[in-house]
Amino acid sequence: MIYSYHIDPGHGWVEVSVAECVELKITDKISSFSYRSDGGCILYLEEDCDARVWQDAYFAKYGEFPEVKTVRHDHIDDPECFILSLRPYVPYVLCPEFAPNGVAGHLPLS
Repeated sequence: MIYSYHIDPGHGWVEVSVAECVELKITDKISSFSYRSDGGCILYLEEDCDARVWQDAYFAKYGEFPEVKTVRHDHIDDPECFILSLRPYVPYVLCPEFAPNGVAGHLPLS
């Protein structure tokens, strides 16, 4: 799988699913400097610490580093990356796939 590494002139985030973060057991290690999608099933892990936590956990599980592609958000018509308009990460998300019986709700992931 190829992961998207979103960057703007001052920030960077790796786009990773909540399901993968749960599988890698890192949901309690992610800071509020990361963001979550409106549906809650995608996380945007900030580059300085949280993306490194994910990268290290990925390497520990698969024995190789994840492949990433850079997605730039520095165009005149996109002065600020959409990620900055999302909600900060907290260890609770709104994501139906982790809810009992598929019903959406706020659920602890750690």
